Amino acid sequence: MQKLPASCASFQTGSFGSGLVKLGISFELFQSKPPKEMRFIMKVTIPVEAGNRTAKDGTMGSIIGSILQDMKPEAAYFLTENGRRTAHVYFEMEDANRIPAVAEPWFLAFDATVEIQPVMIPEDLANASEDIATAVQTYSR
Repeated sequence: MQKLPASCASFQTGSFGSGLVKLGISFELFQSKPPKEMRFIMKVTIPVEAGNRTAKDGTMGSIIGSILQDMKPEAAYFLTENGRRTAHVYFEMEDANRIPAVAEPWFLAFDATVEIQPVMIPEDLANASEDIATAVQTYSR
């Protein structure tokens, strides 16, 4: 078996890597590529009690401002959803190890629930057209 690229070194040992081999999945599938920032949407839902507390003590705006200043998002929108204060924050992230840096401030400041999803802009979707066509050819029934 070939040696994995450095970015996949954790797969060389341990049960996960062994399981892939048993499933007939080659490590050659894991290619080392230069990192590329991806866009994400983060949905932040603030519980009513925590939101009311920070609204009443006057800290809500400064806390949100501080978090957003650290995140440097592309955009942030605020709305109510199911009766709760909610934010949709669009940002770029290069590495999954940055998730705690963007999520923990919301958890800690507001006891918020946080959902993070990758998103595409029209250019990303256009660039994916070849991959979509390949999937259609390979997997359509």
